[in-house]
Amino acid sequence: MDRGYGLVAGLISADEVDRLLGQLPELGDQAGSRSLLEFAWCQVFAHDPRLLQLAQGLVGDEAQPVRAILFDKVAGRNWTLGWHQDTKIAVREARPELPGYSAWSVKEGVVHVLPPVEVLKASVALRLHLDPCPATNGPLQVIPFSHRDGLRDDPTEAEIATAETLTAEVGDVIWMRPLVFHGSARATSVGHRRVLHIEYCAARLPEGLEWAWANQA
Repeated sequence: MDRGYGLVAGLISADEVDRLLGQLPELGDQAGSRSLLEFAWCQVFAHDPRLLQLAQGLVGDEAQPVRAILFDKVAGRNWTLGWHQDTKIAVREARPELPGYSAWSVKEGVVHVLPPVEVLKASVALRLHLDPCPATNGPLQVIPFSHRDGLRDDPTEAEIATAETLTAEVGDVIWMRPLVFHGSARATSVGHRRVLHIEYCAARLPEGLEWAWANQA
């Protein structure tokens, strides 16, 4: 049964993770970076057959990487994130005349937009853990099956009571559908909680609208 998320243990080896760590950009005082697909190493990794096959098995054979984000919880960059759905996609330029696309905005110089729900249903995020993420390190919290009712403002209290905490080891990949309500608590341990979050989508955008970083491999 599709709970809207899952964990693949040890999909990426520790040696591969070490090589990725050597490629990461400096975040300074930022909690993350949303533009990792600008880097050739990230494009290559996002097209790794293990990741592509996982994404395609979840949302369809046309799935391709469309955005990659680095998150890092550490002392000085620690946060709590309330329950929410991931509802925006990153595109090359704004086309406000397109029907069904709304809430246009710009983040880190990149145009983002709320697409039709069908685009979100054809999407999945793969979250590679680059550090151990025990319960004290601000792990992902998810509400099972909460994606099934589409776009909503908030989960119900009954749903929140069923929430799960997803701890992970280095090299584990958590997959998550964007409409699953999720959040996280502040980390209480000292150390990094780096996650490489790569989004894949099997939907085609309408003519004149392009993904911000797709087809750059």
